[in-house]
Amino acid sequence: MLHEAVRAAGYSAVVQTQSRTEAESVGDIAVACWGMPPEQLILETHSTNYGENAAFTRNKLAELGMAPSNIVVVQDPLMQLRTVVTFQKAWCESKQPPRFYSWPTFVPALVERHGTITYAPTLPAGLWAPERLVSLLLGEMARLRDTEAGYGPRGKGFIPHVEIPPRIEVCYQSVLAQIGGLEGLRTRLL
Repeated sequence: MLHEAVRAAGYSAVVQTQSRTEAESVGDIAVACWGMPPEQLILETHSTNYGENAAFTRNKLAELGMAPSNIVVVQDPLMQLRTVVTFQKAWCESKQPPRFYSWPTFVPALVERHGTITYAPTLPAGLWAPERLVSLLLGEMARLRDTEAGYGPRGKGFIPHVEIPPRIEVCYQSVLAQIGGLEGLRTRLL
């Protein structure tokens, strides 16, 4: 999806995507669009999931003799929480685990305009269709759960227990009821 977004945004001239990892493409964006010096980037390019990314990043920093006290985690805003807790889990047995800061760069907001759900006008262009946003968000909620089907300790064990605030749980259950559950989500939105 990142590579599609790069092409759609017209960054193909400065960001190479063919035969490149997401980390390499994001590194190109950091250099070309945000002015980061390339020599300051440390890219982990071998992982295929969040758990590997966290573990491989920890190992790469250790190989470089680096023991950071602070780490800023930048991720798609919908997956930000899961990424941060995955990194926390990867470092939990360290003698001095770093403090993780979450920086999603923006937070999507939906508004109703003339009977249609759309994005708030202050958000960047090129985001997912609102239906896709809801699909991604509900899927992420299912993963964050500490149940047999979730990613928490009582489920797949990929992440530590995440406390879901009651207000968020009520909203989640309300949306699920309106669309007919996660199965309804798959047939209606994807």
